[in-house]
Amino acid sequence: RSPSEPIGLDIDLIDGVSAVVVDIKEGAVKQWNDMNPEKALKVHDRVVEVNGSRGDSNSLVTRLKSDTVWMLQVQRPAEFAISINRSDAPSLGMDLRYAPNGTTLMITQVGEGPMQQWNTHNPHRVVHRHDRIIELNGVRGTPPQLLAASEDAETLDLVIIHFPPM
Repeated sequence: RSPSEPIGLDIDLIDGVSAVVVDIKEGAVKQWNDMNPEKALKVHDRVVEVNGSRGDSNSLVTRLKSDTVWMLQVQRPAEFAISINRSDAPSLGMDLRYAPNGTTLMITQVGEGPMQQWNTHNPHRVVHRHDRIIELNGVRGTPPQLLAASEDAETLDLVIIHFPPM
């Protein structure tokens, strides 16, 4: 890309170690995607390395902005659905964070509660730290929209994306 050409990515950096693609806009990435559809970067892909730099979201962004040629290491998530009954539980047993520009809720911790019980009973679909909720009770959208979809609901139908360990 030329130094003046926009990157064309809206990214979420809340995990501190990667850049998760929120949207692809006009710019270098869209142009590359159009020419390489079989290798296209997609929404929810996680960029974990840019030109040898890894382990820190801010250093990834610095390399994307300063370098004109990129070698990226990207992880594509697995997607799965789960259903949690929260009945009388005071909490689901998850801590969440989200980026203001994002479309996901990142799970920062799974502790005691219905989510931990889900993990115990479903070892083939365990929900982990850094997994992300992309749909809640049929709603996809901004984090406030996702959170609103859970209000007053006893059963939560979630679509989760899971990345391989880094």
